[in-house]
Amino acid sequence: TIEPLDMLTALTSWDWCYLFLTIPWTVLPELFTTCSLNSYAYCPHLAKCLPLFILIVWTLSSSQPLFKRVTLTVALWFSLCGDWALVDSDQPAFFTAGVQYFRLSHLSYITLFASNMRQSSLAALVAFMVFTGSMTLLVPKLYAATSSDEPDYLFLIPSYAAAIVIMFYTAVGTLQADSRLAAAGALVFMVSDFCLSVNRFIVPLPGAHYIVHLTYYASQALLTRAVVCGSEVKTKAD
Repeated sequence: TIEPLDMLTALTSWDWCYLFLTIPWTVLPELFTTCSLNSYAYCPHLAKCLPLFILIVWTLSSSQPLFKRVTLTVALWFSLCGDWALVDSDQPAFFTAGVQYFRLSHLSYITLFASNMRQSSLAALVAFMVFTGSMTLLVPKLYAATSSDEPDYLFLIPSYAAAIVIMFYTAVGTLQADSRLAAAGALVFMVSDFCLSVNRFIVPLPGAHYIVHLTYYASQALLTRAVVCGSEVKTKAD
């Protein structure tokens, strides 16, 4: 059994730096909105993206094999680009770009985890149920949201959902007895995106910004730590 104190002592300086940098955008989004209105247009973008930049530096400075470092860096870089675009997600073009960047990020994660995944029928069942359930809820709303002057959400969102549930499946397929970080990260990522989709397309959620970003930053930290700390993902080339 892992005690909470043991978990805290296991955190590295990279973990603490990342945690510290997630606080401004997660807790004080209004501050950066004000900055963007006062000739500091890119303050929100920098505040949101800086934590991912730290994860990229951590990944590149790790001692993991080249395949892991490069693939994880690509996944994080696409996520960073998606974060930058989604700061302006009230504009359909930026929302579409952000979703497309994150879809590429998930494809990179799939490449990483699939290199050593094992068959997992339970993970396949869960992924299928998550995809089916989310699409049942979202498709009618996506149809209503799609118009001649907006992106085709009927393709954009389902294709993204397919990518993230496959990423979850491959992450679960890498499970080892001593660690479940990648699976936990993928699961929390799905929770974050589901909350974001519900808030945007179905009904506004109380505290949606905090829920979405707390779970999102936690998921990226878990996925990165699973690879960088070498406790979970092992490629066939290792």
